[in-house]
Amino acid sequence: MNKYILPLAFSTLLLFACTREQEPEINEASETVIAQELSFTELKIEDIPSENFEFLSEEGAELTLENGGRIRVLPNSLVNEKGEVIQGKVTLSFKEYHSLVDIIASGLPMRYDSAGVEYDFQSAGMFNIDATQNNLPVHIKEGEDVVVDLANYQDTKCYNFYALNEETENWEYLKTDSSQLQPKEEELFLDVNDELRYEHLESLKGEVVIAWKVLDDRENADLEKLSPQFVKEIEGEYVMSCIGGGRMYELTVDPVLLTEMEVEEGMNTNMLYAYRSKTKSFRRASINSFGYYNWDKIMKVPEYFATVSTLAFPSLMPSDYRVKLLVYERNGVFERTPSIRTQLPLYLDSKMLLMAISKYGDVSIIGAKDIAAFAKGELEYLPPFTPLKGKFKTNEELEAIMQDYI
Repeated sequence: MNKYILPLAFSTLLLFACTREQEPEINEASETVIAQELSFTELKIEDIPSENFEFLSEEGAELTLENGGRIRVLPNSLVNEKGEVIQGKVTLSFKEYHSLVDIIASGLPMRYDSAGVEYDFQSAGMFNIDATQNNLPVHIKEGEDVVVDLANYQDTKCYNFYALNEETENWEYLKTDSSQLQPKEEELFLDVNDELRYEHLESLKGEVVIAWKVLDDRENADLEKLSPQFVKEIEGEYVMSCIGGGRMYELTVDPVLLTEMEVEEGMNTNMLYAYRSKTKSFRRASINSFGYYNWDKIMKVPEYFATVSTLAFPSLMPSDYRVKLLVYERNGVFERTPSIRTQLPLYLDSKMLLMAISKYGDVSIIGAKDIAAFAKGELEYLPPFTPLKGKFKTNEELEAIMQDYI
């Protein structure tokens, strides 16, 4: 079995100076304004589940997300609708959107209006954060902030940070900043070797070990190259013998047990998977209100566009749906109002899907191969949309179907 090195702790190691990216000059082809009658909530296909936490408002909280991200709430920093500082149990809900399927399924807008000109976004992650007490809304006290370290999966360091105005459904610019790397002194986990056996360890009889947490200093050991060989117990401590680079190392470790990953319904597979997918960097923001937030940058507009028909549903009015061009290499979306002559950047160097999504839950698609063939001149016209049948219970179902068209 392969060995994993799994980072868990978070902190700021290095910041790179970022300046706000200049909004590019837009040619006429990119000035397609989205009609505002259709709310993003009407375009939601299937939202992702939230991570929920409970804590005492007077104590505050340091919350760790399944992917290693974190949220910090200071003591006595939350208030009720009257502005009064609250005490007692608070429920905080958090959703984050990283992949294109997350963004598309959520319906969240990927357009930004600046002085009447609209731009298209490429995303480094969005999130929604909310809190309640006894099912009543809770707010952040004036002058206080909640700090959110959002997991980062994009290589580009500098992105802009926006808040969604839910009345106008337009993103409002807040700041420009870089991703923040985790420190080298983080906790690390070694994955279990299938060939290791623990019957000789009396304290672990009847337990299932899924990983080992490394406890001691590792100045002379490159853990990414170590192979666990044997575990022994010495005076209440576990010592793991490992081989790496022709040398033998002994590391003080603690077991991560299957029972620690279990919940009432059975094994928490999301938490177990999180041990193998911890993010290595974050994007940190201090927010003074709950709502939707977005780490994005404006996608560069290509020099020329293709003019194609994006009428996907013959029985629907164009105002009943939107078309969205998914640009995979940029994790971005071009959103347009459907028409018989829609101008889209189909010549980008990226895999792309074109999706039409209606407020009634209808979804149609044009696949990457057809788009590429049209862009290369192999097809005279862009092929028609293919309707997707049925509703989607999870993002995973939608993603599986989208993969068939990439």
